[in-house]
Amino acid sequence: MTDRWVRAALEKVRWSMSLLLALWLFVPSPCWAADPVAAASPESDAALPDAPLPQADAAQSQALEITILDGDGALNNIRQRTAREPIVQVRDRNRKPVAGALILFTVNNGSNGAGATIGSSATFSTVTDANGIAQARGLKPNSVVGNFTITVTATAGATFATAIVHQENRLDVTGENPGTATTPARTGFHLIPRTPLGKGIFVGGIIGVGVVVTVTVVLATRSGGTNIAPGTGTVGAPLFATHPGHQ
Repeated sequence: MTDRWVRAALEKVRWSMSLLLALWLFVPSPCWAADPVAAASPESDAALPDAPLPQADAAQSQALEITILDGDGALNNIRQRTAREPIVQVRDRNRKPVAGALILFTVNNGSNGAGATIGSSATFSTVTDANGIAQARGLKPNSVVGNFTITVTATAGATFATAIVHQENRLDVTGENPGTATTPARTGFHLIPRTPLGKGIFVGGIIGVGVVVTVTVVLATRSGGTNIAPGTGTVGAPLFATHPGHQ
């Protein structure tokens, strides 16, 4: 009787152990199945900082654009030491003026030395006003005729932009440059020369032709036996045509 009871008890224990083992193997634990990220507390979520914008988008939102308002293609009078001062405007990618942008003007002399100074230097820095406008005040050309450029650099934060201004120095900005123009060759014919030497040759030639003609006439007269004797001439009344009814 006792053995039967013991065997029945052992059978129940073995069945219970099998059931627990099956539950342990096939039924997941709630704490194991929980996602660590999802199980984070609200306080942890609040502590996380906002994700920054991608660098490309941030750079694109701050892109700069330089517009040359005045001074490009200008002709500077080096006799009067006057020049067209470049004026530029800086705008962002939304085409809104950028105030407070740092502007640097740099003069690049031409291959022959033509150029200018801003103040007493080849560079000039300033900042844009509320409308995003800046001007290279004090630009003066040097005394060399020719072309040169001015580089404009705008900087705002980590972004910048550049532009090129083209100018030319001339002796006379209203017409042809006398320092570089060439005088065309004169091809017209003049009956009387304009130089003293030419005038002397011309007069001598006329006298020579007159002498030759006189000698030729005298020789021809002598060879033909014709003598021209001086005499007195008479002057008569003018002849009028007679018309009917006119006396």
